[in-house]
Amino acid sequence: TSHTNLMARVQPSTSGDAGTWIEVEAAPTLPRGAYTVWVSSSHGESGGQVLWVDNIPQVVFGEHESVVLGSLPAACWGTLSTPGATRTIEFQARAGDSVVFDADTETIGSKARLNLVLEDARGGFLAHADGFVGNGGPLLHHLFAEFGTYHLSVREALLRGSAEHFFRISIGAIPCVTGFFPPGISVGQSNRLELIGLNLPTNAAVEVHPTEVGELSLPLDPDVYHQRNLSKVLVTASNEIIESEPNDLPANANSIPVPGTANGRFRASNGGADVDLYRFHARSGQQLWIETVTAQRGSPADTRIEILDAMGQPVPRLLLQALRDSRINFRGIDSNSSDVRVDNYLEMELNQYLYMEGEVVRLFRMPQGPDSGFAFYTLNDKRRTYFDTSATAHALDSVCYIIEPRPVHARPLANGLPTFPLNYSNDDNEERRGDIDSRILFQAPADGDYLVRVSETRNAQGPEFAYRLTVREASPDFEVSASEGTLTVPEGSGQGFTITALRKDGFDGEIRVEFQGLPEGWTVSTPLTIQAGHIRARGTIYAHVGAVRPDPAHPPQLHVTASAQIAGHSVEKAVPGLSTVVLTEKPRVAVYLEASSGPGGSTNSMGEGPLELTIAPGEILPARIRVQRNGHDELLTFSVENLPHGIIVDNIGLNGVLIPKGQDSREIFLNAAQWVPETDRWCYGMENQVGNQTSPPLLLHVRKKGATTAAR
Repeated sequence: TSHTNLMARVQPSTSGDAGTWIEVEAAPTLPRGAYTVWVSSSHGESGGQVLWVDNIPQVVFGEHESVVLGSLPAACWGTLSTPGATRTIEFQARAGDSVVFDADTETIGSKARLNLVLEDARGGFLAHADGFVGNGGPLLHHLFAEFGTYHLSVREALLRGSAEHFFRISIGAIPCVTGFFPPGISVGQSNRLELIGLNLPTNAAVEVHPTEVGELSLPLDPDVYHQRNLSKVLVTASNEIIESEPNDLPANANSIPVPGTANGRFRASNGGADVDLYRFHARSGQQLWIETVTAQRGSPADTRIEILDAMGQPVPRLLLQALRDSRINFRGIDSNSSDVRVDNYLEMELNQYLYMEGEVVRLFRMPQGPDSGFAFYTLNDKRRTYFDTSATAHALDSVCYIIEPRPVHARPLANGLPTFPLNYSNDDNEERRGDIDSRILFQAPADGDYLVRVSETRNAQGPEFAYRLTVREASPDFEVSASEGTLTVPEGSGQGFTITALRKDGFDGEIRVEFQGLPEGWTVSTPLTIQAGHIRARGTIYAHVGAVRPDPAHPPQLHVTASAQIAGHSVEKAVPGLSTVVLTEKPRVAVYLEASSGPGGSTNSMGEGPLELTIAPGEILPARIRVQRNGHDELLTFSVENLPHGIIVDNIGLNGVLIPKGQDSREIFLNAAQWVPETDRWCYGMENQVGNQTSPPLLLHVRKKGATTAAR
């Protein structure tokens, strides 16, 4: 066992049994919690089985649909083995009993999402909780008004059922800790953390004295407190400020240094919703990163932050000038949708901003036919918002506008369309990694004092509705990683990879990624450019026929670096991820991307320079995808990867780019939008049926008309 005070003995097996029983005994001094038991023999060791030790009686449903508890507290174990099954717990409670029903599912390895319903003996509804809120399982609390018999019904919220849909529900006047305050403390100091929960003694608290920065688990006595899945308290090297009420007016705003962090929470304020104000000083033009953290620290609060001047008035940010109007058609969208269908889309262009009822997004890809919509720029598989606006749901036929951001005091255009003043405020940050946390990149318009107004969007409040507010200097930066570690490349073919950027503190510029260290006969897309405003680029590593085969014992180590210009300075970083290459046998299909009248496969042989094409903005350029079949004679479909934004493969039809069975080439057309800037970009063709084989990288030049336009 995993603890010396947990003893286990193997019982003698009964003749004919496939297995045997193990008797486990927990010493009285063993703290409640999870432990591990496993079997060891001369043949090796088994896997571990988690065993839960508790200090209250344990009751098992077994094959029964209901159990009757003789007294409280107790913990009930059961399984919802069939879809739609219900388990019922019967118990008695006295008037004034404060009973907690704490359900465990995720924490004990179960797949169940429970639905708890509390009823009286006559079937009258008293309370309800489900597994869609909170950590681990639903938590229900009820203060009983009279003595009587009561029933707790346990169901699967999604009507599922199996042997893996098991649960444990602890019932009684249990001192249950659900949170603490403050969520952040200072290192090297004695800190008193207030405990938040149910059935706790007055002024329940715990003292901690952290000695290093990081996260710290609360030292709670498991035999005294029954705790939910608590987040760890954050330990920092800064001076953590604790909110001081009242601070709901500019005159009594709490002061916060820059940099600085304040720990606050939303509690009743004169019978209304609580609002907190914090005062800070900024220089003209200074960029500050202002954010709240709630969900990441286990708080249920949903914050909204606004920047006000010293008198409490909103600080204007931009004037959004409408250029053309439209409406959402076909269907409405939720706050996560990555595309939308709108009227008059032929009058719109990529990279333009679309204003939808307070939210600003940017158009990334044109509709691909009458049944398609505009694709937005995205982050973390959700649409990206701009100027710290927040994503919300939008109904069918909602009015929207193509807008142009302009200075605050710019004179509106006389085009008959509205303007929208935009202030510094945010509900949910654009990355939405913390789901409901708020963040603003603030540029001070003048020297002076400013206020941060923190509110709860639903006007919810309580001791557990805590937040951390941080004000600090913006530090634009980036990190870059590769999607693959070791890349296996067939001889005479290539394999693609993805380079992804994590942009920080408002940095949105171009990132250049370079590769070194490939053996002779290998080609890679280098340099690879992540365009300004984008988060990824795709490249290929190609092994020509006769390429040097790397030694498996000493594979070549790729040296990958990323560089960018930040605030006038060059920043260079190593790129982790893509490290080694392995050469395998020739594939059943080799792919080539060439000029439409190109010279065939000779341009791809080892030793010759890369194939290059030049296209002008607004031009359509023919090209050709060609394959060399080596055993695969079926239909093949293709994509052209890493084209500059604004250049697409046009006229692909409903089936995309394909080469039918028995054919070995297909002409395609590269269509460049008028606004595409001059650039040089490595792109490549990729098939989708035989291991995603890629062509050698092709260098595509974008040059304005009047420059040399040629195909070599």
